[in-house]
Amino acid sequence: MTLLSVTDLRVEVSSDLGVVRALDGVSFEVKRGECLAVVGESGSGKSMTALAIMGLLPVGGRVTKGSIVLEGRELTRLRERELCKVRGAEIGIVFQDPLTALSPVHSVGWQVLEAVMLGRGYKRAAAKLEALALLTRVGLPEARERFDDLPHTLSGGMRQRVMIAIALGGAPKVLVLDEPTTALDLLAAREVEQLILELARERSLGVVLISHDLSQVGAVADRIAVLYAGQIVEEGTAARVLREPAHPYTRGLIASIPPLRKQRRRRSATNERLPVLAPRQLEPRTIGVGCRFAPRCPAVFDRCRVNEPPLAMMSDGERARCWLYDGGSEATP
Repeated sequence: MTLLSVTDLRVEVSSDLGVVRALDGVSFEVKRGECLAVVGESGSGKSMTALAIMGLLPVGGRVTKGSIVLEGRELTRLRERELCKVRGAEIGIVFQDPLTALSPVHSVGWQVLEAVMLGRGYKRAAAKLEALALLTRVGLPEARERFDDLPHTLSGGMRQRVMIAIALGGAPKVLVLDEPTTALDLLAAREVEQLILELARERSLGVVLISHDLSQVGAVADRIAVLYAGQIVEEGTAARVLREPAHPYTRGLIASIPPLRKQRRRRSATNERLPVLAPRQLEPRTIGVGCRFAPRCPAVFDRCRVNEPPLAMMSDGERARCWLYDGGSEATP
């Protein structure tokens, strides 16, 4: 069952440099109990996608076209007062840096308790019991003893677990995670990723996981959507995208992942360097005609520079935005 459906979403942001189209025709679905990872470089539109879903676009940002539907309810037409009822109660969000997202002057227990009261309408006594249960479920060590602690006394991994508990406070149907492990060490990141996977399946949540790291999302995502310059350039099952990437951009991202220790020793012995994608991706305001990845693509040919490729359905049900799958015989890699 589809919980969240985003269709042809276009977001523009007004700035001193003019109007920037941050998202251009983004479409995807998230089913109950499914984790969709949205990946790409900085500036690709990942966080803007998360903010659009939450109705938290920055000043000057607006949805100009498309729809965001949560269980049949169109969110882009809701007023701010109605959106406030959706946030937390129906869609929860975990931001990138828990130290800045958490209130520094309120205890972690109070912040979870408040989310439960606002999202579910519980009285304080019942909300406190539920808040403690949530902190215990997300794996906060000694949750009862730490209930009255301030955020700065906790480690980064603990703070992120508190953020997840807050996001679950309103019993949402969809959980949006914006780079939730960026500020964590590798071990804490893996533990948080495993927690996300367990919660999604245990509570039948739809999860939108925003990340720049393909090597991390493979362990938790069911599907992957790859963003480039405001557009989805590839979407498919996590196993297929990571094993057999179709788009040259996705191939480049995967090839740039640092190897395992054994592979690293072999690479060092042969003086082999990691491949890189250069130059940097286009800024949305500098986008011209043709494929947006053409200036960096190792497989570019004439058609790429003139016509923008559609996000075409491939034979296995996956999608890719590339002329290699429509006119690829002209390609000269």
